[in-house]
Amino acid sequence: MNVIVGKTYRLTKKIGEGSFGKIFAAEHVKQIHVKQIHAEQIHAEQQVEADTYAVKLVLKENHQALWQNEINIYERLQGVKYIPSLYAAGSEGKYNYIVMDLLEQNLEQLRISYGSAMNLSVILHLGCQMITLLETIHSKGILHRDIKPENFLIKTPRHNGVSELYLIDFGLARCYITENTNAHIPMKTNETIIGTLRYMSVSVQQGFTASRKDDLESLGYILLYLHQGELPWQKTGEMSIAIKQTFGWGYTNQVVGEFILFIQYCRGLNFSAKPNYDYLRNLLTNLQKAL
Repeated sequence: MNVIVGKTYRLTKKIGEGSFGKIFAAEHVKQIHVKQIHAEQIHAEQQVEADTYAVKLVLKENHQALWQNEINIYERLQGVKYIPSLYAAGSEGKYNYIVMDLLEQNLEQLRISYGSAMNLSVILHLGCQMITLLETIHSKGILHRDIKPENFLIKTPRHNGVSELYLIDFGLARCYITENTNAHIPMKTNETIIGTLRYMSVSVQQGFTASRKDDLESLGYILLYLHQGELPWQKTGEMSIAIKQTFGWGYTNQVVGEFILFIQYCRGLNFSAKPNYDYLRNLLTNLQKAL
């Protein structure tokens, strides 16, 4: 590829695509120059790595508001641990772009690498990290509103080698605390349904305003999905409101009881209630100790 955005970031390869944009690995044009001119003079360990950035391209037409919203959210979360850094944003031809940290595989890719289902101990470890990530963005007054495996990415630092989990894709995110009054947003009905149906909470599917409990309910479905390899409503063409409401937990003997408690707790929360993140983490850590 020979595309440079913002006169600074050269796209090297396509690494992903979603409903609202395409993701490319990229390198800084100065890095290219350094590697070309000084490749033989600079020790290998001192060379700046290529493909250290991710560039998200979003068509201006129809998606301008989503792009601007994502920038606003990333700026609000700038400096928050395990949220990618925002390096640049702008327009290039018919696209808007965002430049962020380049991360590694997402949880869906990780699940596939395991085969039909992931190891329970790994799921519990990842689950605790995901709870903490949601607790962090919620503490900043932000709801993600599209929690799914593809939006959790793994990064392995070069020095200690311990994998870290990052949360991305804030195009559909919103603030649940009003700026003027610093109060929780009110609950409404007949809201436009947004997000990914497979992991969407029951109340959001019913048209109620999303709140913190809905992000966490979606996380509960992710835990179930990673362990089972699928969700029961996938076979019906993703899901429907009726199926999600009436589907019991007796569809398999393999359902982890803690995952059921997790989801039921989230469903039972009041709209504006602050979730007990410690309780949810303890559900997972206590099970992990018992394995």
